[in-house]
Amino acid sequence: MRYDENWYGVATMVAIVETQGRERQVRVGGLKRLYRRPAQRPRHKLVEETPDEALAKLLCAFAHPQRVAIIKAIFTGAGTYADLRERVGLKAGPMYHHLRELKLAGVLADGPRDVYRLTRQGKDALILACSLATLHDRNRARK
Repeated sequence: MRYDENWYGVATMVAIVETQGRERQVRVGGLKRLYRRPAQRPRHKLVEETPDEALAKLLCAFAHPQRVAIIKAIFTGAGTYADLRERVGLKAGPMYHHLRELKLAGVLADGPRDVYRLTRQGKDALILACSLATLHDRNRARK
């Protein structure tokens, strides 16, 4: 793509940078729908081309406060079933229900016996959701 030409559309780029001491990990993902001519409704095309089921599954994982609490607890170190029950405070039935929903959404994976871990998609979605929530709160505070 030449930069001296006019382009129209929508581009999304997400960069997640994690550091621990001197070790750095950078993951960059991008999606672009840029066109030579205007008025081709690129935002609409992006939304239309995203499969409904895939989007619904991912959003379902973050649609319940107790699921969000489970995701955050796993992210911050609670990996066993006992740790999760203690941190989140759910009884066995609701806990298994929410864990099952998170697995179906592709956010959670089983480890060894009764140990849970977030998938790469789950970690990235949590970081992105928290970043968006922070931006939203900052924008509201400015008004």
